[in-house]
Amino acid sequence: INAEYGGKLLISSHLNSREMPLRLFGKAKPQSTPEQSIQRLKETISLLEKREDHLQDRINAEIKIARQNGTKNKRVALMALKRKKAYEAQMENLGNTKLNLENQVQTLEQSLLSMVVAETMVEASNTLRRVQREMKIEDVDQTIEQIQEQYDVSKELAEAIARPISGEVYDEDELERELAELEEENLDELLSENLPSQKVSTATATTPQISLPAAPNAPVEEEEDEFASLQDSMTVEVAY
Repeated sequence: INAEYGGKLLISSHLNSREMPLRLFGKAKPQSTPEQSIQRLKETISLLEKREDHLQDRINAEIKIARQNGTKNKRVALMALKRKKAYEAQMENLGNTKLNLENQVQTLEQSLLSMVVAETMVEASNTLRRVQREMKIEDVDQTIEQIQEQYDVSKELAEAIARPISGEVYDEDELERELAELEEENLDELLSENLPSQKVSTATATTPQISLPAAPNAPVEEEEDEFASLQDSMTVEVAY
């Protein structure tokens, strides 16, 4: 019985240990967000950089001590150089640690960006799926048909409003023939009015203008004198 009870107790304790969070440094802390982790890493990197500055000051100080005691006290100079080497080793370790932390910052930032992009894509996909589920192709076709019917009804209403109230329907072909007859009559009147003037002007234009030279005055006067003397001679003969 004790063995069975002990076995159950061991299994229970093992399950409880799996459910409990891992505690390496004291009490378990709540999980931090990626932004908080990035901020914590950057603060740690800044702390390491301050440590590097401090070690660089110590290295410079040890170099100064070694130079001052190089000829005076060789043992002090050698100890200063040993401390300098130890500080340089610490600086190298700090540099590697800082590089690792910077890589973690870059990885977290990239992961955070990827997570934001993935969440956005999932949200967009869900929205598109919901829209497609709510809007079917049959509904779209029905909507287009309704719009076409409304357009046809509006067109019929507009034609009904624009229709003459008297109810007279005019034959367009008959109106066109009447208009053509009127235009032909107007053309005939214009031709009859312009025809005589065109003939007179044509005759005037075709008849040549002949200008005769003026006869000299002297021959005409001589002929008149001869005709007068002839009449006088005839008168005398009759008197005899």
